[in-house]
Amino acid sequence: MRLVSLAALLLLSVSAPLGAQTLMPAAPHIPEGTDEPPPPGTVMLDKAGYVEAAIRIDMFEIEAAKLAIERTRDRAIAAFAERVIRDHDTSAGELRVLAYQGGPVAAPTMTLNTFHNTRLAALRIADDFDRQYLEKQIESNLEAGRLHGGYASAGTDQALRGFAGRAAAMAQAHLEEAEALRVTMGPPS
Repeated sequence: MRLVSLAALLLLSVSAPLGAQTLMPAAPHIPEGTDEPPPPGTVMLDKAGYVEAAIRIDMFEIEAAKLAIERTRDRAIAAFAERVIRDHDTSAGELRVLAYQGGPVAAPTMTLNTFHNTRLAALRIADDFDRQYLEKQIESNLEAGRLHGGYASAGTDQALRGFAGRAAAMAQAHLEEAEALRVTMGPPS
């Protein structure tokens, strides 16, 4: 029964078409304190909400990439996962420094939320790990692009807006690489 529930969650988590995708700018503000990621087309405009969401994305990307390094037999996917870890370690470090500049902000939660934990749990048990890892990378980088792109254009903190622009570019690069790797795998068997 639990496996069926997990499979249903996986199906629901695939919300974007699987063809070539680009990041879209985000739109309206959503309230803080939610355990779910922003819905497509939304952005955290306040500093605390943005920092919280961005750190959770960095944490998910790092944990998923560590899992990929353990489970994949594909050298290209392992190399991609190593880049993801390096890039998100750098990004998370810069974000933590910027979060405390220009006035106090509540300390961000340093744990994954239910949404990201569910994604990781699904990866841990995935039979077709490489394909599922790349799908989660595509979904996560679309999410990251919306968040960072939206904050870069309309966020409340100028220094974080610059960071968000760089983070959106990183998400776009990771998205394109994950999509290219998925294409080389061919159709699902």
